[in-house]
Amino acid sequence: MTSDIKRRAFDHLLFLALTRIGEVRVERVDLMRQRDLLRGKLAALTRGGWSLNPAEDEHPDPAALTSELDAITSELAGLGTEDKVLEHHLEIVAELLDDAAHQLWAETVTLHIDAMNIEREPRDPAARQLVLHELHNARGSRSAMLLVSIAPRDLPQREDLVTAAGRYLY
Repeated sequence: MTSDIKRRAFDHLLFLALTRIGEVRVERVDLMRQRDLLRGKLAALTRGGWSLNPAEDEHPDPAALTSELDAITSELAGLGTEDKVLEHHLEIVAELLDDAAHQLWAETVTLHIDAMNIEREPRDPAARQLVLHELHNARGSRSAMLLVSIAPRDLPQREDLVTAAGRYLY
């Protein structure tokens, strides 16, 4: 049972890492699109003979475009170059697994409920105590956890589908 819980926790941590990798990919594509657009604008301004002098209100400022392009290029460099993407993604997974305690944790929640499952004050004589474990992750998701163990012998026997189909055919 404990190994199943650990495996589920590990799978969830990998899910969080893959989610972050997906976000980084979207961010990378968006930054590359912005960079290409700004490069195109800057090239058009350069071909048009614009200088780095202050521009009129209706025309974009080449200096501002250059600084924005430099900022986007540095953000892209921070995300890793194309040939280093896999290495960067593996770093994300390693960092997330290294910080597992802050990525996925459980808290105990104690409720006092009556026979109608309405929450009551702890001192209410009709209230019974219910202890749940709530899982939290770094992305703000919460889930109640109830550990259940079912032995295979307690499960109903599988129905023979061929025999069942024969009952309906004849």
